[in-house]
Amino acid sequence: MGTYSRAARTTQKNALEALRLDPTDPLAHRTAAFAYFYDHNLPLFDREATTALEMSPNNAHILGELGFLYTVSGQWERGVALVTKGHNLNAAAAGGWYNAALFYDFYRKRQYREALDILKRHPNQGIVENQQKYVAVYAELGDIQKAQEYWKNCLKLDPNWSADRLREIGRLWNFPKDYWDRYMQSIAKAGFRESR
Repeated sequence: MGTYSRAARTTQKNALEALRLDPTDPLAHRTAAFAYFYDHNLPLFDREATTALEMSPNNAHILGELGFLYTVSGQWERGVALVTKGHNLNAAAAGGWYNAALFYDFYRKRQYREALDILKRHPNQGIVENQQKYVAVYAELGDIQKAQEYWKNCLKLDPNWSADRLREIGRLWNFPKDYWDRYMQSIAKAGFRESR
């Protein structure tokens, strides 16, 4: 069992105990949704996420987080609608979840300039997750030199960074396989290929 699976199971256990103590707490349902998501149990994720959203339909934080999870797991329209609603209610609370969801949706539609524009507005520029997004989008825009510069930033932030690790992140976040295969092809265009 991987580290994330162990953490997801511990989170599940704690969330289920919280739900037993107070089944009316939307944050407990949101936490259970995250645990099921990371454990790749998307039907139970959907059940808990739906409950959390029904209980707290105007909580921008919950909308942003769960909207992102819906987006990356392939429910593009639903996810984007949720993060957009969260952003419109409270941009600070929806935070980077909004920007990340829109980035991946623009990338999906091959709207790379729009993906780049939204990425530049993400509030957390200095994290590996965003640096690797620059690699993919600049590779698709044909600027390989800039893509390679951002890959170097990834390695500065995380010396163990690799294309293999990025593949695992795609699995962790439940991206549809065809989507993440195409994303990894963008990374390969910049010169960074998986070893397997």
